[in-house]
Amino acid sequence: MTFAATPQSMNFDKPLALKGGGVLNTYQLQYETYGRLNKNRDNAVLICHALNASHHVAGYYEGQAKTPVGGTT
Repeated sequence: MTFAATPQSMNFDKPLALKGGGVLNTYQLQYETYGRLNKNRDNAVLICHALNASHHVAGYYEGQAKTPVGGTT
């Protein structure tokens, strides 16, 4: 079963203290969802991938051509 990626964002107004001493007064978190949570809400998986500079992990966006891993057709 394949699901389209649904881009999401969440805004935060509470300051976030950074380890280096800086502070982000406001920030936006970008993430994607695939499919739906089940009734027990126990089918979620969190993938942290900050090193690729993109919040798009896998899959495709609704209306976008489906391409294999690597992005080539």
